Amino acid sequence: MSLRDDFRRLAADDPHVRVLANATDGWFERRGITVLASTTGDSAVCVRAESCPTDASATARIMYWAADHSRDLAVELARSSLLALDEAERIGSPSIWGVVPLNAAAQHLREFLDAVVAARACRRDVSDEYPDHVFYVAAIDAARRYMERIVEAPVG
Repeated sequence: MSLRDDFRRLAADDPHVRVLANATDGWFERRGITVLASTTGDSAVCVRAESCPTDASATARIMYWAADHSRDLAVELARSSLLALDEAERIGSPSIWGVVPLNAAAQHLREFLDAVVAARACRRDVSDEYPDHVFYVAAIDAARRYMERIVEAPVG
C-alpha cells in the first residue's frame, strides 16, 4: 500500500477531505502534492511548495489532513503535522501554513489549530480576500516543539 493509498483510505472516513478518497495518483502529481503518512497509519497529510497569501515567508503549505476519527485526533494531527514540518524544512521554508474553511466539516481542524495558536506555536490570520477561511502560519521550530509535546504526552 502506498502513502497515497493510506491517505485515500483515511479520507474516505474524514468529512473534511472525503471528496479526495478517490483522487488518482495523477491528481496528486499534477498538483505537486507530497503525501506523508504516520507510521501508525492513523493519519496522513498532503504538503506542497506554495507561498502563503498572508505571509510570503511561508512557502510550504499543508494542503490536506486526514485522520482516523476514532483515535485521539489531537495526537494524530500532531503526528502528521510533524511529517509536514519535516517536509517544509526539506523544501527550505522557514514557516508552514494552511488554510481551513469556516465550515462544520473542518471544525476539528480549527479546534486543533486554535489550541496551537493558544500555545503561541502558530498564528491565526484572516484575510478580507478569503472571508470564509482562516489561515494558520507557524515557524517550523515552534510548531515542532508543540507537536512533539502532544505526541509524547497526549491528554486524555
